[in-house]
Amino acid sequence: MSAKRTTRQTGSPETPRPQQHLAFFRERHPHAFKFADPMRAQRGRTVPDWPDWCFLPFEAAYRILFGEELPENPTQVGDAFELAALAAWRVTQGIYRPDPALLEEAREADLGWKIPGDLFWRLPEWCVYVETEGDGPVGMRTAGFFAHLVTDSPDTPQLRLLFDVDDTPESRDVMGHPSEEGRPEGRPRLSPFAVDHAATDLREAVSAAASNAATLLAQYWERPTSEATLEAAEGIGVDNIALQYVRPVALLDRVCSPAAQYRDAAGRVRRPANPEPKKTRRGPRLFPPHEPSIWRVRHRQQ
Repeated sequence: MSAKRTTRQTGSPETPRPQQHLAFFRERHPHAFKFADPMRAQRGRTVPDWPDWCFLPFEAAYRILFGEELPENPTQVGDAFELAALAAWRVTQGIYRPDPALLEEAREADLGWKIPGDLFWRLPEWCVYVETEGDGPVGMRTAGFFAHLVTDSPDTPQLRLLFDVDDTPESRDVMGHPSEEGRPEGRPRLSPFAVDHAATDLREAVSAAASNAATLLAQYWERPTSEATLEAAEGIGVDNIALQYVRPVALLDRVCSPAAQYRDAAGRVRRPANPEPKKTRRGPRLFPPHEPSIWRVRHRQQ
């Protein structure tokens, strides 16, 4: 089954968009992925433990990339968020392709600001890539988004979405020019959004995300940087920002629904699952598949 729907016109038509992000990340951090397994093996020993539902938390990803040092540019902190998602997706490589009826249902969903309470525990794999075929947050054009769980404190999940955004004038208005992050022009980029488990609706999630980002930046850089983060969110308006995430959350809710039916490339009905580690002389390891798995998703009652 072809994965061309996740490619961009200026890239290789054979390379799915999520795999392009893996390749782009390797260019910036050639050895980062190979440290994920050793880091996971040291949980509770040389590094703090974390739950099995989290493949790689932010702190572990940060340590892999920067050790105890600070990155030169605050925007490079985003690389740790990307590593946490891409390392988790790399070992499963599931691309979830909702059928038109499911996409339309998500577009017309009336969630209000609600976050489905059990959504955090319904992801079929550590990290999923969901195709969207539409506009993303703040008018940015997206091909899809990654969704995975992370934790920065014991047993407290955070749902993190990374939107696969085309490099357009609209995305640069929001994310800045790629050169500011040392990235080439014309490549897709990842725009993150976090939903804390404690948040009861998307407006709370937006406020918490802005506050958490400001706190993180304040730990390492001057206070004006963190204040600018909060001021930017207040200037756009929390409700306006939250509104941009209603449809993606509604779509993820339906893709991960108990009523969802998944068909693999051969048309067989199967349920995706996380792989089991293989024993090696260097300890348990997870080996990435040779190619992505395309999962067509519909609801059983359709």
